[in-house]
Amino acid sequence: MLGVLRHSGGALEPRAPQPGVDQLYALIQGARDAGKAVELTVEGEPGTLAAGIELGLYRLLETSLASTASARPGVSLRFGPDDIELELRQDGAATPAWPLQLMRERVWLCDGDVLSRPDESEFIARLPRGSEPAFA
Repeated sequence: MLGVLRHSGGALEPRAPQPGVDQLYALIQGARDAGKAVELTVEGEPGTLAAGIELGLYRLLETSLASTASARPGVSLRFGPDDIELELRQDGAATPAWPLQLMRERVWLCDGDVLSRPDESEFIARLPRGSEPAFA
């Protein structure tokens, strides 16, 4: 590692851009291409969001779509003036498979709030629009 730092003059390679809100539709299309009939509703416009909030939204949706057992997962995005709400739903026949602890931690790192049903059929993340998380 020190050799790499010395060789590069101490400069690190530029990091690739992190995924964000612009890539959410590609995630949903990927799940649809894999055979899941994802139902999507969007209210409002994203506007300008902190990069960490965008990454948090992307990772939450990515995790939920990859791990749900539901053939018809539901996704609702609401972009409000003060916060963003991401609602994820699984049909009742699905076996709960979401890694809820991981998803909760990601929301908390974004200074957000979490609501979920005891049967794990619904997960709602509310992220503050003006917050810049330390890590998402």
